[in-house]
Amino acid sequence: MNCSAENEFALICRKFCTNIYAINECKISYKWNKK
Repeated sequence: MNCSAENEFALICRKFCTNIYAINECKISYKWNKK
C-alpha cells in the first residue's frame, strides 16, 4: 500500500504522506480494520 495508489486506503492516508510514522500507523490501523 502507498499514498499514491488510487484506492480507499490512499484517500484516507494521503494527508499523512509527509510523515512516515503516520503512514506506518495508518497502515497498521488499516490492516486491523480489514479483519
